[in-house]
Amino acid sequence: VRVMPNLPCSIGYGAAGIALGNGASDEDAELARELFSAIGVAVDVDESLMDAVTAVSGSGPAYLFMLAESMIEGGIRAGLSLEVATELAQQTVLGASELLVQDGRSAGELREAVTSKGGTTAAALDFMNTNGVPEAIQEAVIAARDRGRELGLPSTRS
Repeated sequence: VRVMPNLPCSIGYGAAGIALGNGASDEDAELARELFSAIGVAVDVDESLMDAVTAVSGSGPAYLFMLAESMIEGGIRAGLSLEVATELAQQTVLGASELLVQDGRSAGELREAVTSKGGTTAAALDFMNTNGVPEAIQEAVIAARDRGRELGLPSTRS
């Protein structure tokens, strides 16, 4: 059994990809699922996809932390104090993340629900789209996956 957990597992909100090797018994699989479900969510994936799991979930918290850092710095540049910008960014990331989990709509549908035509959110998203932010994030995931392959992890040796 091979597992890739992420940092939020340390507070019970993690995600882990579980790949069962050829020698894994049903009992091994159930134990791994039970252990990692206790600290978040656990998903079964094929061993060949563990580098992709690492890229999305293992490295994913860093992507979100970078977004939060940028929101805080932008808030400061817009006139907020560090304390206020930090509190607002933290709660916004937490609330948006929980909404994504609980609401049932896709990330795209939620983004559209927040965006009013011609409004402030639309201006921000237009700027991000024009500057290639969505593509940069997607390519970052691919770069992380490719780096996992370069490191010669077990999933790349089979």
